[in-house]
Amino acid sequence: MNSIIEQIIELSKDGSVETMTIMETLIEKELAKNPHNIELLLRFALLEQSVPFADHVKSTMILNIILAYEPKNPIATLVLAGVNHFCGPAMDDKEIYEKLTALETDDKELESMLTYAASWYYAEIGDKENLERMLLKSINLYPKHVFNRWKLAELYFKQGRLEEAKFFIKKAMANVVKLFGDEEHNDYTDVNNYINEMIKGTHITPEVYIVLGELLRKIEEKLKEYN
Repeated sequence: MNSIIEQIIELSKDGSVETMTIMETLIEKELAKNPHNIELLLRFALLEQSVPFADHVKSTMILNIILAYEPKNPIATLVLAGVNHFCGPAMDDKEIYEKLTALETDDKELESMLTYAASWYYAEIGDKENLERMLLKSINLYPKHVFNRWKLAELYFKQGRLEEAKFFIKKAMANVVKLFGDEEHNDYTDVNNYINEMIKGTHITPEVYIVLGELLRKIEEKLKEYN
């Protein structure tokens, strides 16, 4: 018989409520036997925050269970920040920020992602100076991601720093590794897929890539006005 993870991966090919409910039941039964299975808990959290469930409160609760077991788990903390940021706050933004900035790692790419996620707090409170500082730090730690550069380009565009904005959005677009469509299976319970799509931005839909291109177009139009 296939392992629980193999079953979940296979079932994730169908995003219907019925199939997701089956996945939920399978995971809950397995966790009743092995409540400290971190990989399964992460998949459970990602299942719950996925459409059509979209239960970010339950997802947050599951992620906090992981952090109760492993308070310094950087991946669970990143996903917690993502769920809180993209799905609606179930926790205080400052509390998430403190969790992110308390983590220490020698992995520069991971530190870059933690720093980028921490920058969301400054975006929320409108602190542009610290937002810029955190985004630049994230980029300097690891230069191959997309969303940190995109957000810095947006900030510079709004500030009229057009040449800098153009530089960062072009680099962001060049860093995209893969575009995937709705017809392509992308296991939504896989934490690596979530991080690639929601934190790094290296694997995105064509629609998101168009948004990046639209920002570049606006920047270039403004530059033409000044030249």
